[in-house]
Amino acid sequence: MKIYHFIKLAIFIVFSSLVFVFRKDLLMNLHYLVGSLILLYGAEETLVFTIVFKKAAYTKFWFIFGLIEAMIGIIVLCSIRDYTSVCVIWALWSILREAVEIYEITSGEVKGLAAVISAVESLVAITFSILLMVTPGEHHAKTHIYLLIIELIVTALVPVLRELAQNKKNSNENIE
Repeated sequence: MKIYHFIKLAIFIVFSSLVFVFRKDLLMNLHYLVGSLILLYGAEETLVFTIVFKKAAYTKFWFIFGLIEAMIGIIVLCSIRDYTSVCVIWALWSILREAVEIYEITSGEVKGLAAVISAVESLVAITFSILLMVTPGEHHAKTHIYLLIIELIVTALVPVLRELAQNKKNSNENIE
Protein backbone atom coordinates (compact mmCIF):
# COMPACT_ATOMS: atom_id res chain seq x y z
CA MET A 1 0.00 0.00 0.00
CA LYS A 2 1.29 3.41 -0.88
CA ILE A 3 2.37 5.23 2.24
CA TYR A 4 1.74 8.47 0.36
CA HIS A 5 -2.05 7.96 0.58
CA PHE A 6 -1.92 7.50 4.35
CA ILE A 7 0.34 10.51 4.82
CA LYS A 8 -1.99 12.62 2.67
CA LEU A 9 -5.03 11.35 4.58
CA ALA A 10 -3.40 12.21 7.93
CA ILE A 11 -2.37 15.69 6.75
CA PHE A 12 -5.82 16.42 5.29
CA ILE A 13 -7.61 15.20 8.43
CA VAL A 14 -5.39 17.40 10.60
CA PHE A 15 -5.90 20.36 8.24
CA SER A 16 -9.68 19.74 8.16
CA SER A 17 -9.80 19.54 11.95
CA LEU A 18 -7.88 22.79 12.29
CA VAL A 19 -10.21 24.46 9.78
CA PHE A 20 -13.22 23.23 11.74
CA VAL A 21 -11.85 24.31 15.13
CA PHE A 22 -10.75 27.75 13.91
CA ARG A 23 -13.51 28.34 11.35
CA LYS A 24 -14.74 31.56 12.99
CA ASP A 25 -11.23 32.99 13.23
CA LEU A 26 -10.53 31.92 9.64
CA LEU A 27 -13.42 33.99 8.36
CA MET A 28 -11.67 37.06 9.74
CA ASN A 29 -8.35 35.94 8.20
CA LEU A 30 -9.61 34.07 5.16
CA HIS A 31 -6.45 34.78 3.16
CA TYR A 32 -4.47 32.48 5.48
CA LEU A 33 -6.83 29.56 4.86
CA VAL A 34 -7.18 30.07 1.12
CA GLY A 35 -3.52 30.89 0.51
CA SER A 36 -2.33 27.90 2.56
CA LEU A 37 -4.80 25.59 0.88
CA ILE A 38 -3.86 26.63 -2.65
CA LEU A 39 -0.16 26.43 -1.75
CA LEU A 40 -0.64 22.95 -0.22
CA TYR A 41 -2.43 21.65 -3.31
CA GLY A 42 0.14 23.24 -5.63
CA ALA A 43 3.04 21.72 -3.72
CA GLU A 44 1.34 18.32 -3.73
CA GLU A 45 0.73 18.38 -7.46
CA THR A 46 4.19 19.65 -8.30
CA LEU A 47 6.02 17.19 -6.09
CA VAL A 48 3.84 14.10 -6.01
CA PHE A 49 2.68 13.85 -9.58
CA THR A 50 6.05 14.71 -11.07
CA ILE A 51 8.45 13.05 -8.63
CA VAL A 52 6.56 10.18 -6.99
CA PHE A 53 4.28 8.92 -9.74
CA LYS A 54 6.38 10.04 -12.74
CA LYS A 55 3.51 9.55 -15.16
CA ALA A 56 4.46 11.18 -18.44
CA ALA A 57 0.91 12.32 -19.19
CA TYR A 58 0.58 13.94 -15.80
CA THR A 59 4.08 15.27 -15.41
CA LYS A 60 3.98 18.34 -17.64
CA PHE A 61 0.41 19.38 -16.88
CA TRP A 62 0.52 18.82 -13.11
CA PHE A 63 3.97 20.31 -12.73
CA ILE A 64 2.91 23.56 -14.40
CA PHE A 65 -0.55 23.55 -12.80
CA GLY A 66 1.00 22.91 -9.39
CA LEU A 67 3.57 25.68 -9.80
CA ILE A 68 0.85 28.14 -10.78
CA GLU A 69 -1.26 27.06 -7.80
CA ALA A 70 1.69 27.44 -5.45
CA MET A 71 2.40 30.94 -6.79
CA ILE A 72 -1.25 31.94 -6.39
CA GLY A 73 -1.22 30.55 -2.85
CA ILE A 74 1.85 32.59 -1.96
CA ILE A 75 0.35 35.73 -3.48
CA VAL A 76 -2.88 35.25 -1.52
CA LEU A 77 -0.95 34.58 1.71
CA CYS A 78 1.39 37.53 1.34
CA SER A 79 -0.48 40.22 -0.58
CA ILE A 80 -4.24 39.90 -0.65
CA ARG A 81 -6.20 40.85 2.46
CA ASP A 82 -9.44 42.02 0.86
CA TYR A 83 -12.19 39.58 1.86
CA THR A 84 -14.07 39.88 -1.43
CA SER A 85 -10.95 39.32 -3.53
CA VAL A 86 -9.99 36.25 -1.51
CA CYS A 87 -13.51 34.81 -1.92
CA VAL A 88 -13.43 35.35 -5.70
CA ILE A 89 -9.94 33.80 -6.02
CA TRP A 90 -11.08 30.84 -3.90
CA ALA A 91 -14.19 30.38 -6.04
CA LEU A 92 -12.28 30.56 -9.34
CA TRP A 93 -9.62 28.16 -8.09
CA SER A 94 -12.31 25.71 -6.92
CA ILE A 95 -14.04 25.83 -10.30
CA LEU A 96 -10.74 25.16 -12.11
CA ARG A 97 -9.95 22.19 -9.85
CA GLU A 98 -13.42 20.75 -10.35
CA ALA A 99 -13.15 21.24 -14.11
CA VAL A 100 -10.03 19.05 -14.09
CA GLU A 101 -11.91 16.46 -12.02
CA ILE A 102 -14.84 16.47 -14.46
CA TYR A 103 -12.38 16.03 -17.32
CA GLU A 104 -10.90 12.98 -15.57
CA ILE A 105 -14.40 11.52 -15.14
CA THR A 106 -15.47 12.13 -18.73
CA SER A 107 -12.18 10.78 -20.11
CA GLY A 108 -12.64 7.53 -18.20
CA GLU A 109 -9.76 7.98 -15.75
CA VAL A 110 -12.22 7.69 -12.86
CA LYS A 111 -14.91 5.03 -13.12
CA GLY A 112 -17.80 3.44 -11.26
CA LEU A 113 -18.98 4.67 -7.90
CA ALA A 114 -15.90 6.86 -7.52
CA ALA A 115 -16.88 8.69 -10.72
CA VAL A 116 -20.44 9.23 -9.49
CA ILE A 117 -19.25 10.53 -6.11
CA SER A 118 -16.67 12.77 -7.79
CA ALA A 119 -19.22 14.12 -10.27
CA VAL A 120 -21.75 14.97 -7.56
CA GLU A 121 -19.06 16.55 -5.40
CA SER A 122 -17.80 18.56 -8.39
CA LEU A 123 -21.24 19.85 -9.30
CA VAL A 124 -21.95 20.85 -5.69
CA ALA A 125 -18.56 22.55 -5.38
CA ILE A 126 -19.01 24.42 -8.67
CA THR A 127 -22.49 25.57 -7.64
CA PHE A 128 -21.27 26.89 -4.29
CA SER A 129 -18.19 28.41 -5.93
CA ILE A 130 -20.38 30.36 -8.32
CA LEU A 131 -22.45 31.57 -5.35
CA LEU A 132 -19.27 32.55 -3.52
CA MET A 133 -18.01 34.43 -6.57
CA VAL A 134 -21.27 36.24 -7.28
CA THR A 135 -22.00 37.16 -3.66
CA PRO A 136 -18.74 36.84 -1.73
CA GLY A 137 -20.27 37.29 1.70
CA GLU A 138 -19.72 35.60 5.02
CA HIS A 139 -22.62 33.14 4.57
CA HIS A 140 -21.23 31.66 1.35
CA ALA A 141 -17.69 31.68 2.74
CA LYS A 142 -18.90 29.68 5.78
CA THR A 143 -20.65 27.20 3.48
CA HIS A 144 -17.48 26.92 1.40
CA ILE A 145 -15.45 26.24 4.56
CA TYR A 146 -17.77 23.37 5.55
CA LEU A 147 -17.59 21.96 2.01
CA LEU A 148 -13.82 22.28 2.18
CA ILE A 149 -13.68 20.21 5.37
CA ILE A 150 -15.73 17.44 3.76
CA GLU A 151 -13.86 17.63 0.47
CA LEU A 152 -10.43 17.39 2.07
CA ILE A 153 -11.36 14.25 3.96
CA VAL A 154 -13.13 12.63 0.99
CA THR A 155 -10.31 13.56 -1.40
CA ALA A 156 -7.75 11.85 0.80
CA LEU A 157 -9.96 8.96 1.93
CA VAL A 158 -11.17 7.71 -1.48
CA PRO A 159 -7.71 6.59 -2.73
CA VAL A 160 -7.04 4.80 0.58
CA LEU A 161 -10.39 2.97 0.44
CA ARG A 162 -9.86 2.13 -3.25
CA GLU A 163 -6.42 0.71 -2.49
CA LEU A 164 -7.70 -1.29 0.50
CA ALA A 165 -10.51 -2.74 -1.64
CA GLN A 166 -8.03 -3.65 -4.38
CA ASN A 167 -5.69 -5.32 -1.87
CA LYS A 168 -8.60 -7.29 -0.41
CA LYS A 169 -9.70 -8.35 -3.89
CA ASN A 170 -6.13 -9.43 -4.75
CA SER A 171 -5.77 -11.40 -1.51
CA ASN A 172 -9.11 -13.14 -2.10
CA GLU A 173 -8.00 -14.09 -5.61
CA ASN A 174 -4.73 -15.48 -4.26
CA ILE A 175 -6.61 -17.64 -1.72
CA GLU A 176 -8.79 -19.20 -4.40
